[in-house]
Amino acid sequence: MDVVLHCLAHDHDYRKTAEQYQVSYHQVYQWVKKYKEHGPDDLRSTKLSS
Repeated sequence: MDVVLHCLAHDHDYRKTAEQYQVSYHQVYQWVKKYKEHGPDDLRSTKLSS
């Protein structure tokens, strides 16, 4: 959740967010997409590593 909120707060800068949290660009993109489509509860219901 922190990763998604950070990305959104920084104008959708997926690359810098990925670097800061040491995850892939693709993973940040997927989490943000999921958050936008289904809201925060959907993120909490799944493992963030998937």
